[in-house]
Amino acid sequence: MKRCSICKLFKEPSKFRKNKNKKDGLECRCKSCAVMDHKIHREERIRYYELHRTEKIKSSADYYKTHKKDMTEYKRNYREANKINSRISNRKQHIMYTYGITLEEYNQLFLEQKGKCAICGRHQSELKRTMSIDHDHETGKIRGLLCQKCNVGIGSLNDDIDLLNKGIQYLSQNMSGTNR
Repeated sequence: MKRCSICKLFKEPSKFRKNKNKKDGLECRCKSCAVMDHKIHREERIRYYELHRTEKIKSSADYYKTHKKDMTEYKRNYREANKINSRISNRKQHIMYTYGITLEEYNQLFLEQKGKCAICGRHQSELKRTMSIDHDHETGKIRGLLCQKCNVGIGSLNDDIDLLNKGIQYLSQNMSGTNR
């Protein structure tokens, strides 16, 4: 399976054109997206060259200046036409692409942790952001779900147990008796 750079969907390799210059030997966008993209850009090129001949536009910067409203409208329509179904779909694809797990596996991990951060124990309902998927950066193994603060905390110390222990020792030596 290969992920299309335009529609962001995973598709069979046969759905991509060959390109010997790419690492995997395939184009980065699927055939259907490439066709759609080509049609859109062809229409724009035709319109641009037509205007270029009639209005004597010297560069694309001049074209943009004189047709800023048209270009803004075109970009807005393009984004709307190529938007992926919903935020949930984007989240699903992000989790699959980045961590190699499904949304169902994420939800299972969430239930196993009872919806709480694996370090501080705060519940998802107390947090502003969705919990992060903590993973080993060398092996890619998922360790658990963490709140943003805990994830940034261990990430800032490069997931180094020695540094974390030194931090604990430092806090133990330099804290008043109220927080122990």
